[in-house]
Amino acid sequence: AGGQGSYDVSLYCMNVLTNATETNGRTRRVVFDATVERALLPRGACGPDGMHAAGPVRSVSWLACWAVQHTENFRTDALKGSGDLAKGQEENLVMAGNAFVLLVWLMKRGENDDRRLSANIRTLVLEAMPTDENGGKVLVLVVNTLKAFLNFYTFTLGSVGDVCLPLIRLIEDMEQIMKEDIMDCNEIKS
Repeated sequence: AGGQGSYDVSLYCMNVLTNATETNGRTRRVVFDATVERALLPRGACGPDGMHAAGPVRSVSWLACWAVQHTENFRTDALKGSGDLAKGQEENLVMAGNAFVLLVWLMKRGENDDRRLSANIRTLVLEAMPTDENGGKVLVLVVNTLKAFLNFYTFTLGSVGDVCLPLIRLIEDMEQIMKEDIMDCNEIKS
C-alpha cells in the first residue's frame, strides 16, 4: 500500500525539512528534539541493541535507520565504493540520497552552532550505520550513497548546477565531518 503517493510524500517532506535546516539553524534543535515511537523504526540491523524496544526514539535515529534500510540492496557495493550502486534501485537510491542529504545538513555545524548538538546528532547517525569488518561503525555509506545519488542525477538530468554543485559541496562537508570529531565516536560497537 502507499506506492507512488508514499514515495512522493516522503521526498516532499524530506526536501521541506532540508530547506528549513539549510535556512534556519534552530531547525536542527527542533528535529533533534522530535521523537517517534520505536515501533515505527524500520526493522533490521539498525542501531544499538534494544533500539526496537518500546518507547520513543529521536527522529534523527529513525531517519538514519530508514535511510540505511533503503540502501539494503546496494549497501555492500556502497560500502566498498564500487559496483553498480543503483541498477534497478533508483527509487531506493533517491530515498536514501535525500535522507542522507537531510542528515548531513543536520550534522553540519555552523560558526555559531551548538557543538554539543552537532556531536549528539552525529552520534545518533553513527549508531544507525552498518559496521565494518572490524566491528566499527562507518559513515562511508553516507558519502558513497551521496556520490551514487549525484551520479544518478547527473545521468538523468545532466550536470544541472542548481542540483549538482550543492550536492558536491555537501559530499565535501560530509567528508570533513568524517575527518573531524566524528572519528572519536568511531569506536561505537553495535
